[in-house]
Amino acid sequence: MTHELKTWPVYFQQVRFRTKTFEVRRDDRTPPYAEGDALFLREWNPVISRYTGDSLLVGVTLVVRGDPMPAGYCAMQIVVLREFCDPYPEDHGGSDD
Repeated sequence: MTHELKTWPVYFQQVRFRTKTFEVRRDDRTPPYAEGDALFLREWNPVISRYTGDSLLVGVTLVVRGDPMPAGYCAMQIVVLREFCDPYPEDHGGSDD
């Protein structure tokens, strides 16, 4: 399963440069996040409310729910699989996650 997610620039760059190897997200997906899933992280600039065109495909290698995570959240260990650059990021739709 692949989940498309908006990711703010500071966190996106940390994943891109491998200094951040996890994602903490609301655990609100159906089906839920699972080991073996992929996350399609799209860099989202909240100042201008637009995608930058940069994206990462990351693999989920571990999902943590429950203690110590707050109710309704999960942490996912991730590994970068591929990097993308879209010169026209607003020409196609995307989810609002």
